[in-house]
Amino acid sequence: MLFRFTFLSGISDDMRAVGGRLEASARVAGTVGAPQIAGKLGWREGRLLLAGLGEYEGIDLALHGDTQQMVLDHLIAHSGEGSANLSGHAVRGSDGRQLTVDARADVTRFRLYTEGQPLGAISLRATAHGTVESNKIEIATKKIGRASCRERV
Repeated sequence: MLFRFTFLSGISDDMRAVGGRLEASARVAGTVGAPQIAGKLGWREGRLLLAGLGEYEGIDLALHGDTQQMVLDHLIAHSGEGSANLSGHAVRGSDGRQLTVDARADVTRFRLYTEGQPLGAISLRATAHGTVESNKIEIATKKIGRASCRERV
């Protein structure tokens, strides 16, 4: 399935512009009460313009999963001269209620905005490992290899 986002531009005061293509394929089985979904999702050539938060371009998302795991192959976005690249995966535990999560972030000169004005640019390289349950998130290990923030870029 291929779907274009442009019609969502201006749908709310906060979402000024949306662009790109959504690509998706899925297999659905099971029952309404216990669905089993497996597939993949992609957002290509994405763009977001959010009121007060700035513009994000070159968004590229690749996500796939099944009943046992979800994998974020990458989520890439550009803001100003900077970029962010996130990835990770979550695996369902044997009890079916807990997820074990690993995540990585590589962010370089990524602009942050507040009330429409540039707040600064952040650079960061980090990893995290933890668990997620319905009422609790626990991060067991985290590593920040590099972090910096420049004010008013």
